[in-house]
Amino acid sequence: MDLKYSNQRVEKRELIKEYYSVEIHIEGSGQVNQFVIYDMSSSGLCLLVREDSLILNKIKVGKKYKMKYYPVDLLGNVEYIDTQIRHITKSKNHSLSGHYMVGLSLDKI
Repeated sequence: MDLKYSNQRVEKRELIKEYYSVEIHIEGSGQVNQFVIYDMSSSGLCLLVREDSLILNKIKVGKKYKMKYYPVDLLGNVEYIDTQIRHITKSKNHSLSGHYMVGLSLDKI
């Protein structure tokens, strides 16, 4: 799958250490997707999504979704946070081939 997304990363992205994974439910799709949060740099936060994942055809750069965040501390409470998709970029890293990086911006920050 070769999606036509432009790289729209911004230099200053949020980094969240308190969450382990995120759950995304797209209205009308009937699917719930859960992803491990992947830190790309000291100032970045994104999800690593397989290139054959159907969610890549459902999410849109710039759109906000209410996502369910699971804390690193297993005893902590899950949080629903409005989250904007900042970019969807095909990985050029050989060890991550076959994946897209989905950059996130959280309204909580």
